[in-house]
Amino acid sequence: MAKTEKKPKAVKKIGIDYPKTNEVISGEHYAVRISTAPCDKVELSIDGGAWANCANSSGFWWFHLSGLAVGTHRLAARVKIDGETSFAMRKFEVSKPA
Repeated sequence: MAKTEKKPKAVKKIGIDYPKTNEVISGEHYAVRISTAPCDKVELSIDGGAWANCANSSGFWWFHLSGLAVGTHRLAARVKIDGETSFAMRKFEVSKPA
């Protein structure tokens, strides 16, 4: 009886940890946290705007948001690893100031 080999699980190359999906945040300041497989560069786009570099610190990639208008926003993060570009998307809300 031959043993069947299990396929290795696909490794997610990039994910947006925070904000969570549909999370409501303050527009004053928020630190986006991104997890990736090892890489040299991660970029983030807000609402389809220009791509901006994220900072690497403590094993994660970070991008500081501020001054966003009240309402729904979308983040797109991208990373290129071994010649392949991977993306992560996230929708979140900015609340009115208290």
